[in-house]
Amino acid sequence: MGADIVCQFLNLYFLALNGKILQYMKFVWALLFALFVSKGFCEINPEKVFVVANSSDEDSKSIASDYAKARSIPARNILLLDMPKSGIVDRQTYVDKIENPLIKKLSETGRVRLMPLNRKDSYGREEYVLLDFDIDYIVLCRGVPWGINPSSNSPKGAPKSDCASVDSELSARFLPAKTLSGFVKNPLFGNYKNPEIFRTYAIMRVARLDGATPKDARSLYESAIYAETFGLRGRAYIDKSQKVKGGDDWLDACKRILEDNGYEVSEDTLPRLYPFDYRMDAPAFYFGWYSFVPSTHFKLEKFRFAPGGFGLHIFSFSARNLRSNNEWCARFANCGVAATYGNVFEPFLGPIHQPHKVLEGLVNGLCAGESAYAAIPVLSWQGVFLGDPFYRPFKVSLDAQIAMIDSGKIDEYSQYAVIRKMNSMLKNNDRDGALTFGRSYIGKIPDNALTWKLCQIAESIGDSAFAEHFALELYGREPWKDDMWVGLSMELANFLSSTGKKANASKSMGIYSALCGRIKDFDFAQVAVSHARNTAKTYGFNFDSNLTAADETVKRILEERRIAAEKAKAAKAK
Repeated sequence: MGADIVCQFLNLYFLALNGKILQYMKFVWALLFALFVSKGFCEINPEKVFVVANSSDEDSKSIASDYAKARSIPARNILLLDMPKSGIVDRQTYVDKIENPLIKKLSETGRVRLMPLNRKDSYGREEYVLLDFDIDYIVLCRGVPWGINPSSNSPKGAPKSDCASVDSELSARFLPAKTLSGFVKNPLFGNYKNPEIFRTYAIMRVARLDGATPKDARSLYESAIYAETFGLRGRAYIDKSQKVKGGDDWLDACKRILEDNGYEVSEDTLPRLYPFDYRMDAPAFYFGWYSFVPSTHFKLEKFRFAPGGFGLHIFSFSARNLRSNNEWCARFANCGVAATYGNVFEPFLGPIHQPHKVLEGLVNGLCAGESAYAAIPVLSWQGVFLGDPFYRPFKVSLDAQIAMIDSGKIDEYSQYAVIRKMNSMLKNNDRDGALTFGRSYIGKIPDNALTWKLCQIAESIGDSAFAEHFALELYGREPWKDDMWVGLSMELANFLSSTGKKANASKSMGIYSALCGRIKDFDFAQVAVSHARNTAKTYGFNFDSNLTAADETVKRILEERRIAAEKAKAAKAK
């Protein structure tokens, strides 16, 4: 290809002499792109990936070893540093125990060539002249601190604070900056076309395998590898807040991208966390905001993302404590995502990982690591990316996923590939084809979601008998006994209640009761009791013991909250 391009440039040279260059200008740019940007994205070289672990943490070293084997990274690329086990450290500890030792070890590998200046800057960092940079990724394993506290003279949370995530500070190590206070612009932001630009700026792209437990940290890459084998199957969930229009605009863009790629999207547009009366089975994508802690579906003990799933909840301190499942990033990892994004300290809205940019990167062929850096506008700030940088969520095409099902390679997520194919047909106005295609898989694969999809299509075209048939088929399977189907079971109960048939309404009351008897959660009880009360009033039913107990719990807690609010108001008035 190189010789052909040279010949074409010689031809253009002679054309230029004849005054004809303008009409070929576009061709020149195309050739330049082919010559200098011929390498595609996602071509990560394991030889150029370095895995960092805490030498005093056996779990950290074990995760590093297992991950390196999983991604064919040479054992010599595992770098052990003697560092504290605490998650957040002071600036001096970061410099002395993490940054300086890591840069030294990287230079010893030959992948970073530095000319030492034999002096330190005002922060205690070794100063160098960078001669060459040839590193694809740095992967930090559980046991490596994730945050840097602000200095004593730095205003905490202010835009000029010098607090930061370890990950983001490392990324910007070789970018020019006079101070570590505040952030620097990320040259990779919005980069979907030039895969080599990170080398130009010597940006150390950092990913992290972390979580509340070692098992959670491992699940990040295990989930990714599973999805690379069978495809990213599942649904998408958009959770808007009506807090700031800009954030909700990002989520609107996410919805468009996901629907354009055939994913079924459920959306909550009210200023609350995603409610229990909406389904939340098999999330392949969840993008939402703005709740301080995970609740509703995310509090259910057995709640899980689909293998390979992405989770991002916009909250200022979503990665403040990676050891607590009561905070967003750790809980996402605990629920089986392959990638999540968060902030150690207050980042403000603009300088965070933008969810629609994450998706734009992925659908443009970037792997998870590249997409993470294309989605954040700043470095030397608060962001962290938890996940496997190698992960390619669209490695297995939808047609290949269907072919695997037809060959007998089936799991509980296979039905979501069928549904995605149906959505593509529906987008092309082939409703009959979608129905026929979906029905052909009923009984051949796990099909709770597929059965419900057929019910919804039948309802949308006014075929109430057909819709009721599929709803009753699903009811007979008692999906409410599994946490995965709690939200879908609520939708099923609401549908049965709406048919106008007392027998169906009785079944819906049974679903509400069974769920209240199993899920001891105020938020859930409040939602379920509200729907059950409406059904009981319409059809003349009484509450059974489960619903009565849930109703009493709701009334008690609401009264306690009312009294507490009045006391707080009185205290404030004094």
